[in-house]
Formats: sequence, structure tokens, C-alpha cells
Amino acid sequence: MTPSEQPMVLPPLDDEKPGSLPGVSSVGEGFERILAIAIMLALLPLFLFVTILVFAIQGRPIFYSGERIGRRGRSFNIKKFRTLALDAESRLHGTVLGARSNLETPLGRYLRVTRIDELPQLWNIAAGEMSFFGPRPARRAVLLEQGGSIAGVLAAPPFKPGLIGPVQLYMPHGASKRIRYAFLRRIYLTADVHKLSQLGLAVLCATAMSVKIFEVGRDCAARLGRTRSAADRRQSFRIAPPRPVQVYVGDKAGPIYAGKVLDIDDHAFSLKEEGVQIHPGQQIDLVVRAKKSGRWRTYHAYGRVTSIASIPPVCDDGDPRRLVFFDHVSDAGQYVVERYILRKSIL
Repeated sequence: MTPSEQPMVLPPLDDEKPGSLPGVSSVGEGFERILAIAIMLALLPLFLFVTILVFAIQGRPIFYSGERIGRRGRSFNIKKFRTLALDAESRLHGTVLGARSNLETPLGRYLRVTRIDELPQLWNIAAGEMSFFGPRPARRAVLLEQGGSIAGVLAAPPFKPGLIGPVQLYMPHGASKRIRYAFLRRIYLTADVHKLSQLGLAVLCATAMSVKIFEVGRDCAARLGRTRSAADRRQSFRIAPPRPVQVYVGDKAGPIYAGKVLDIDDHAFSLKEEGVQIHPGQQIDLVVRAKKSGRWRTYHAYGRVTSIASIPPVCDDGDPRRLVFFDHVSDAGQYVVERYILRKSIL
């Protein structure tokens, strides 16, 4: 068994501080409950606004309640604003919600991006079932279907699950379970998680969520003023990537530069013709440079072209453009697209 496949082993916790995590200073379970109630009271106007919005747009039920694995393997029902179709859980089983699952409600897509859908879990903290910071709770279906094949999935975790977890902060919703648990193992086997207290991480997350809400609002305003042809109107909106993304196509002699991405979503992008033809079945490489830990790094997202369509030129230059549909060839490639190109993570 390789080191990356070793199960995550955490030291036992002090039972007198059930809200604590290894190396993370605890604010005390009693104080956590009081703080959760105080935050809920402070956010009551937001709760009422979202409740009315959810009821008006997608009807009942307003809240989602689902079974999760808690501390020592005890089950509890997690609370969220409903963001998925009514039969979503039975269709997902032990898998992660895919980008093309068509299970998200129109409003739910924005609630999930901003993480507002998670706020009702303050009630779980007030009830003593969760903590402010800790690994996110797993669904029992994940434990049953993937627990034996993915290292780090614990049947009876020695810690309380958290409202704010490292995976939730740094990874997009669509990241696979394998990548999530690999990240979780790494973060708990280093000193990174020891640097911030639960309260500090709560403030950090609240600040990041505020920025994300502003970005989503700005994006919505931009879309309202954007005209799109019927052929170009799709369920997922493409965005101009915040960082330059280069496209390369596979070839016997090596990768060939095909152009720069103009706009992109999780399974399609448009680019200006650069003299290199892209055909269905070809492997493509989306290359992006991003700063991590103070250093610039190059990330690759490999995919396979499924189809190509021409789209009308939207610039004065009148150059022809192509809309390229692709599938990810690995979980890692999907993660690179969602985190570093689409920036679907909070941090």
C-alpha cells in the first residue's frame, strides 16, 4: 500500500472538549452552541429572505434534511436550503453531484456557489451535532458504496463534522470523492490546519463568502445585459476565464498550440481559429498558470473533444470561432478546470 493510499489516522480527541480537532484550539462546545444561536439571530433577515425566495421560485420543501455520519459514527440529519430536485439523493447514491446532472434548481445553483445553502447547519451546531470547523460530514451512501475503495473514508470519525471544512473552503462542489479525501488526508497530516482556530476560520469563510456573493451578483448583472443567440444559449453559462487559458491538441509529434480560450464552462469552451483544426475524438490540454503558496505553477486539464460547433463572431474582427464540447478524462482534470479556471471554490 502506497503512502497516498494509507487511511487517514487522527489522534483521539479529549472527550472533555468534544468540539475540538487535533491541533486546533477549541472554543468550547457550550460557547459554540451559544455563538451559533447568536449568529442565527443576527442572520435572521437573510434566512427569511432566502426562505421566501426558495418558496416563491421552487416551492416546497424549502429545507433539505439528510442523514450524515457524525462523531463516533452516530447519525444525524444535516440541514440545508434545498438546492436540488426532489429525487436528487436517490439518483446520486454515493457519487458527487456532476456538472451535467441537471439536478440543481436554477436558484440552487447560486445558493451552492455562495454556500448560503449551508447556513441552516448553524442549527446543527446549536444542537451539538456539528462544530464550526472540521471535515465535512459524509453521507452514509458514500460510506457504503465507496468506503472500501477510497482511503480516508472513516466509518466512525473521532471528530465532529464541521460547518466549515478545508475541502469546502478550497475545493469546488464537483470535486470527486477521491480528490476530496486525498486533500483531507494531506491537510490533516501537515501543520496547515493547526494555524487557524475554529473562530478564525469562521471569520475567514464569512469574508470569502461575502466576496463570492459579490462576484455572483456582478456575474448575474452582466448576464442580464448580454444578448445570446438561440444556438449559443445553453444551460451552463460560459465565462471569460479570470486567468489566460491556452489550448493544445494532441499529435504524434507532440502537443500543438491551438489558441486561447475566450470563454469556458465545465464542458465547453470557445476559441478563435488559429490555423489548427480540432476534431472530435482528439485529446486536448487546457493549460493555466495560477499562484499557489506564493509560487506560480502550471496546471494541465486533459479532456477529449466530443463535438464542435461554429458560433457567430461577436467581435469586430469577424474572425471565425469554434465552440468545442469536451469530456474530462480524469478527476484531476475536472478539478483543475473547476478550481483554477472557473474558480468555483471559495478560496
